[in-house]
Amino acid sequence: SSLTGLKDITVTGDASVTLSAVDKATQLETLGASNTTGGVTVNGQLANTAAFTGGAGNDTITLGASTKAHDMGAGDDTVEITAALGKGGSINGGAGIDTLEMTTTIAKSFNVGDAITGFETLKLTTGTDDVNMDNFGEINHVIAGSEAATINNIDSNGTIEFNANGTMTVNVKGAEKPDNIS
Repeated sequence: SSLTGLKDITVTGDASVTLSAVDKATQLETLGASNTTGGVTVNGQLANTAAFTGGAGNDTITLGASTKAHDMGAGDDTVEITAALGKGGSINGGAGIDTLEMTTTIAKSFNVGDAITGFETLKLTTGTDDVNMDNFGEINHVIAGSEAATINNIDSNGTIEFNANGTMTVNVKGAEKPDNIS
């Protein structure tokens, strides 16, 4: 692909922009959108060595075992996670209502630690695994798109949205017994 050697992408302006085939840019080092207000959607997973900087719009990116720091900027941003971050990888959700999106298979062993900050929502797309909300820091809002998953240790003032049919078990931190919700 002619994108293979691309090292830097800069997006500016107030229009919403969708970038396709960015996953073909295997040598990408930076994708800068800090001077845009319209939002940037990146179709395809960024190279693990590429750093993203978002602007004031609603940005959407996909990351795997990234080893770079990502700053989503302002806006209601979404970061899809396809693997645990690599050594040195970090994500700052920034201002706005920001969402981490992943399968329960990834979420079951995921831990935000100090590397992921500024996210308010966890969106679970598919899977039936147990997810421990203690591993997601301050996130206290779950969008459950997966059937038969178990959400453990959500705070009593947490929010769960259901976007799938099936039975989900929710264990509220400090509650005496789990509740099954259909």
